Amino acid sequence: MMKSLSAYPVKGVICVVENGAELHDGNFHVIRLGTEIGIETKLLDAYCFSSPTDLTYDLMSVIGAVKYADRSIRRCHGEGWGRAISVEIPVLEESLWSSQQVTADLEDCLSYLTGDEWRFTFRRRKKRPLHPEQSIAPLVSSQAYVFVPYSHGLDSYAQVRLLKEREPGTEIVCVFTASKPDSKTWKEFCRSKPRGDMKPIQVPVVVSEPHHAELTFRSRPFTYYLLSAYGAVLNGSNRVLIPENGQGSLGGSLVPLGNEAQHRSCHPGFTTRLSKLLERLSGEKVNFEHPALFKTKGQVLTELAAVDPNSDTWLLEHRSCSHDQRHANHNGVRVHCGACGNCILRRASAQIAKINDVTKYKFSDSRALSLETAILDGGAAPHAMKSFLDLAGNSIRSMERMAVLANEPENAQIWAEAASLANYMAKDVKTLHTQIVSLLGKHQNEWKAFLQECGEDSWIAHMAKG
Repeated sequence: MMKSLSAYPVKGVICVVENGAELHDGNFHVIRLGTEIGIETKLLDAYCFSSPTDLTYDLMSVIGAVKYADRSIRRCHGEGWGRAISVEIPVLEESLWSSQQVTADLEDCLSYLTGDEWRFTFRRRKKRPLHPEQSIAPLVSSQAYVFVPYSHGLDSYAQVRLLKEREPGTEIVCVFTASKPDSKTWKEFCRSKPRGDMKPIQVPVVVSEPHHAELTFRSRPFTYYLLSAYGAVLNGSNRVLIPENGQGSLGGSLVPLGNEAQHRSCHPGFTTRLSKLLERLSGEKVNFEHPALFKTKGQVLTELAAVDPNSDTWLLEHRSCSHDQRHANHNGVRVHCGACGNCILRRASAQIAKINDVTKYKFSDSRALSLETAILDGGAAPHAMKSFLDLAGNSIRSMERMAVLANEPENAQIWAEAASLANYMAKDVKTLHTQIVSLLGKHQNEWKAFLQECGEDSWIAHMAKG
């Protein structure tokens, strides 16, 4: 059943089966379509705007299996970052998925994204899912839609708002990243969406995640970018906009953290691979646009404030923090932690954009002498204080390392990054090198200004020194 994996060390084997199928083998981790991996038919209708095809169902199964595998197979950091993951999936279009080109493109896409070694095997699905007859409301427009993987964060909001400013007639479909139909942020998003020309679509795949799930979860963009791109294919569009700023898109590749693999969730190297995979599957080409690839978040917020000066509103409505309410709350109310990389960048960028940062941070006082004394309203230190100290230290040192890199324009890592981007973009290496160096210089200037505002005795300045 499962192809041989003797060529490399296996860290996890996932076998996806149909409901009702019997499979007992202690060597496999068995998950079931319809149980651990579910497809919300109402959400699927809204997503497709037409009756789902066999390829649609297969994509949802693959997306669910990838998410489950990535979350269930824990990394052993003492043995290195990478894992060898093998996944077997039943599909309706077996000959398509089993073709050497499709399988190779899928494995290459995920291996590049997560830093692991992925292997896939496909077998024929015995039963086609039942789908109720429903009246589908198709997308009708005289202009093409632009699809956006929308996280409800500041970068997502900024790039959608700026796109509307540049192209007033453009209609936008936001594939929202909340996976639960009753998500609070999903409901807030639906209530606050700007105008009728912006349509929110929710992810139709629901996965029951295992207990003690792997925290790194590098495959997350695979779900949302692929769903956005396939939605564009279904509706005759070829445009997908990636909202991430340059620090987020390229920073994790230029200055990886510790022994982690390079972080490429928004990198053109990943989106190019994803576009190639989807073209193999559907025959249609999708263009991923990166409008802020060489811009800092400070530049993005400056541009946003120029077209939408009501910064108090959009700062309060759009989160950046990577923590949920369990870890980032004040008196039981969810707030930004103020210490993770996303929060540090948000704070520095708001200062550069000259906007009043009304965000509530758990660790609010950026001028405090220590992280413990920076807590909002003088509150008590949380139980996970050591974790926050590690998190803040790593986040701030990453920002500092990226700033220092600006002093080394001929650094081999910068030239390597330029050469890598040249493989995916219609630009030569020298031009891309100049753009990367410019991005690093702008980041350095913004970071220095932020550290100066915090003060040389602040916890942020001390952590930056290292």
